[in-house]
Amino acid sequence: MKKTIYIVLAGIATLLLVYTGYYAITHQEVPQITLAATSTEVMAVTTPPVDTNTHTTPNGKKITLIETNPLGESASTITLTTSGFATNSPIILETSKLIDSFYADLNDDSFEELIIITQAQGSRSYGEAIIYTSASNTALLPVRIQQITENDTKKESLFEGYLGHDSFSLINKVLSRSFPTYKKTDSNDNPTGPTKTVLYSLSMKNGEYSATFVRGTTTQSSIQPEQKTQISTSTNKGAQ
Repeated sequence: MKKTIYIVLAGIATLLLVYTGYYAITHQEVPQITLAATSTEVMAVTTPPVDTNTHTTPNGKKITLIETNPLGESASTITLTTSGFATNSPIILETSKLIDSFYADLNDDSFEELIIITQAQGSRSYGEAIIYTSASNTALLPVRIQQITENDTKKESLFEGYLGHDSFSLINKVLSRSFPTYKKTDSNDNPTGPTKTVLYSLSMKNGEYSATFVRGTTTQSSIQPEQKTQISTSTNKGAQ
């Protein structure tokens, strides 16, 4: 009788050991869950921020501007999509970080232009204006913008003393570019020359649009140097 009891107890003990081993094997997924959560968290941190705005022109054409700027990167991808044109292929710009965008009829032809302002990273903070015109039923057309050359920075030239720190704005629907000027002995954070403003004139010749320099004003600025190193932003960012 005792032998039978011992056999039964031994069987029960064996079953318990088998069940314990099975339970341990089938419940080892906690590390996998932790790894999955870590991976998801990394993906969330590195997802680029996206800034989108859509504008409808007086002629009923729609322009959507999308900026993607990866975290930690100084460059952006700006994508322009349109509707209302015969051709509505996306325009992709690999450029400096987007600072502002606004719309204006720069040449009074009843068609608006999209003006995109970007800023390069660095001590000089060079600014750039990128312009597209909606004055076509075919597609959104690029406007060729006159670039600053070495001759433009010579004495008595439009950009004499220019070393960046541009500020773009609209003055009575005219695009203006203002900047502090530097003397040879000035440090980057202390320009002592007058602030200059150069205007842009938009014109069309042989089906091509271009924006060229026009002499603006020169003023002795009272703004402190650290306040002049930032490109200005318009209050009408995005759609009007």
